[in-house]
Amino acid sequence: MSIDWSDALEAASGDLFDEIPVDAETFVSSPDYMNFPPISNYQLEMIKASTQIYFENTLYEFLEPEEARKRWSQTFNEAIVVWGKGAGKDAMSELACCYIVYQIMCLKDPQGYFNKPPGDYIDIMNIALNAQQANNVFFKGLKQRLKNAPWFEGKYDPKQGEIEFDKSIRIISGHSESESLEGYNVIACFAKETKILTSSGFMEIGGLVDREVEILTKNAAGDAEWRYAPINSFGMQKLMKITLASHRRKSEKVIYATPEHKWFVKTSPMYPTPGFFPPVFETKTTAELEPEDRLNTLYPSGQMNKNWWVVSVEETDRYEEVFCATVEGTQNFVIDGYIWTSNCVLDEIAGFDSSTATGVAKKVTAESTYKMHRASVSSRFGRHGKMILLSFPRHKTDYIMQKYDDAIAEKIVEKRSHTFYKDPELPPNTPGNDFTIEWNEDHILSYKAPGIYAIKRPSWEVNPTKDIEDYQQDFFLDTPDAMGRFAADPPDMVNAFFHSLEAIDEALSGEDGVTAEGQFLSRFKPDPTKEYYMHVDLAEVHDRCVVSMAHVESFKQTELFGQRYETHPFVVVDCIRAWFPTANDPMDFAQVREFILDVRSRGFNIRKVSFDQWQSRALMEELENRDIDTERQAINDSEYTDFKLMVHAQEVQIPRNMHLREEMIKLTRNKKGKIMQPPGGHNDHVDAVAGATLLAVKHTDRNFDQTIEVFTPRQLAQRDNNREKGRPKIKNIIEAPRADMPEEIKDFLAGFKFL
Repeated sequence: MSIDWSDALEAASGDLFDEIPVDAETFVSSPDYMNFPPISNYQLEMIKASTQIYFENTLYEFLEPEEARKRWSQTFNEAIVVWGKGAGKDAMSELACCYIVYQIMCLKDPQGYFNKPPGDYIDIMNIALNAQQANNVFFKGLKQRLKNAPWFEGKYDPKQGEIEFDKSIRIISGHSESESLEGYNVIACFAKETKILTSSGFMEIGGLVDREVEILTKNAAGDAEWRYAPINSFGMQKLMKITLASHRRKSEKVIYATPEHKWFVKTSPMYPTPGFFPPVFETKTTAELEPEDRLNTLYPSGQMNKNWWVVSVEETDRYEEVFCATVEGTQNFVIDGYIWTSNCVLDEIAGFDSSTATGVAKKVTAESTYKMHRASVSSRFGRHGKMILLSFPRHKTDYIMQKYDDAIAEKIVEKRSHTFYKDPELPPNTPGNDFTIEWNEDHILSYKAPGIYAIKRPSWEVNPTKDIEDYQQDFFLDTPDAMGRFAADPPDMVNAFFHSLEAIDEALSGEDGVTAEGQFLSRFKPDPTKEYYMHVDLAEVHDRCVVSMAHVESFKQTELFGQRYETHPFVVVDCIRAWFPTANDPMDFAQVREFILDVRSRGFNIRKVSFDQWQSRALMEELENRDIDTERQAINDSEYTDFKLMVHAQEVQIPRNMHLREEMIKLTRNKKGKIMQPPGGHNDHVDAVAGATLLAVKHTDRNFDQTIEVFTPRQLAQRDNNREKGRPKIKNIIEAPRADMPEEIKDFLAGFKFL
């Protein structure tokens, strides 16, 4: 017998609800609610996974038992949605936000339901990449959807940057630039052109980002002191214009700083009476400064008696990346005009990952923003809070892909393919008329943690209005970009110098002979028949310093038509030793010298040590005096290119090293073609390893009595295939189709001999 639950459920739910909520399908499509066109199963699944907010027992109060169990199984804390561009991410996120608000508003007392004080706001926040995207994409679309939704009529009030609904519910349009980071004080910083006093003179702060420099500060004893301090970027912020004048207006100065930057304002009399010392100061923010306020100065001599008068403080339309120093212990430093100013301090500086609080604002917005909002959601709403991550992937190691891969414990990968025809009017099998793309489609079996939902699908499979043929032009013009942008199956790296992550990982398959602390392992033993070469990447006393050693293990030749030609060395990198100095523990270059001598004392025949150009002369002379040959070797574009070809051709084996791997992955070519790291990146490890590898190749003579490994044509083809992975794709070129040579012909040709 079937049971009619409707009357019982309606009666039981009366204490909780003003209105029994409809299901997601009805809410999205019904003219009474959002009146949205038909959506795909993937889109509906994403909305359901993002919006189940009720307690388990609540579901049984207004749903039939089977439906309640099913809906409870769709309760997730975190949804990671990796869809191709054009899949409808914006529209689905807007619908999901509206459905969450709708379900909350159906409750009689939302705050009481979630154990919040009466009148407390319940917030749904959308974090966009920047302010423009937040306002022009998400918020604009959301307002339009609400305007066309009859159920919400008269129940909300759109404001600047937020929409407030009845029952103290808000949707906030946030963005990941620094001012929107909940839980942090707004950061106090300067415009990039502001000059700060360093031991090398006044230098623009924006040009010093991600470096530790020696700057002037006032210590606790009141004395001027030089200290090393890091210069960091703190993202995009609003700037105010401060006009200053010297005594009797002999000169004027304009400084651009954030409204919250703190200044030392002198409050003691202009002409103090005898014995009135020291001067008295108070701190004011930029926004609090007033005309005639006096800003004091600090000179290396310790003198502090000159004043700069505030003439005016004005609002501006400047909104840009800002920079500041962080002087440990003293929290102050000196800018242009010898103006003594406060340090930049975050109330929750530990919340910033040290590797992300740098010149790349996007990096700040990813990990640190995620962690901060994840903690906020968990602390306020527990397992009923939601974190929804939506994006198309740029490359396999970008943030959305890291989160996606980290979430999955087990999956089945299905290979999919599609063939495009450039001219459909041509007969089938016309050479050069077709090109085929392949992508991986994941079927997730299990997750590493409960409460997680993840999906990765191409645009045309998610959006019912799209077809794969709509993207033919995109795939033809730039296949790697289109694979990530539309197929949601990105290349290893985009605009990267090393184009194959697989090749990097194959090369980094060796074992290091030295621990991270510099201890020699038992396997670190010399081969008396080998010659060893080292490269040292020195740096400033507060930057990384890396030493690497390599040797040529063997030589290989290729064989074609019975002829052997083109000898290639195979290099083994024996060790990578790195130092990571800090302001409190600066680099002592004597440690580098002692490391090299210790390696030699273990019996390694060190034939030569090369150095980059930085501060190397003294160390080179010391090694020369110890009978170790040295030379200068700069690692420039040509050296990087040679090293890359060896990596892709599997002609070098390197110890597994995460710092090196990260540097190799992030090497890019800029618009002018120069090979470089992105702002805030490092290249110390890759320079040291490339330098040692190429030095070994350059100076190792081939022993003609040595057994040489021979490549067959098939192996040569495999090697050249790997080399090809290292070359950038050329756009807009139609290549002739290449048919594989039949195996019997390869074997036949391999038997030929030349006279």
